[in-house]
Formats: sequence, C-alpha cells, structure tokens
Amino acid sequence: MTYSSATHALSVNPATGETIAAYPWATKEEVEQAIARADAGFRQWRSESVARRAQKLRDLGAALRHRAEEMARMMSREMGKPVLQARA
Repeated sequence: MTYSSATHALSVNPATGETIAAYPWATKEEVEQAIARADAGFRQWRSESVARRAQKLRDLGAALRHRAEEMARMMSREMGKPVLQARA
C-alpha cells in the first residue's frame, strides 16, 4: 500500500527520513466521538477526589519510569534526537 500525506498522517524519523508509521486522517464523526469521550472523561476526572487524582498521577509516573527506556527509544525515532537526550 502506498501512503501519502494527503491520505495519512505520517510519522517520519527526521534523522533518517524513514516512515515509522502512517495513520489515516479521522473522519468528522470520529473527531466528534473523540471530543465526546474527552468531555465525558473530563467530567468523570473532575468528580474524583484530589487524593484519588494524585494517586492516579503517581501511578502514571511509575508506569512511565518503568518504561523509560522504551519511551526514550520511541522519542529518538520520532524526534531524531539522541537516545541519551531522550532519556533525560
């Protein structure tokens, strides 16, 4: 299959020019659904206690630290920056 920026959003490694992935553009309906889900998520989030939101953010931080090397390599591919800088 041939991809183009006219039909897909392309993720390109700026250091190598390699296309990492291609994502089809969303339809109007898909965008509206995403907005509705985001709104529902926000409404649920704001009803959570501060303590529960803080715990969820700590859990998210722990998950990101656990996957730090994977995230650094992904950032390196997508942004073209050295892995050492991405880790920081």
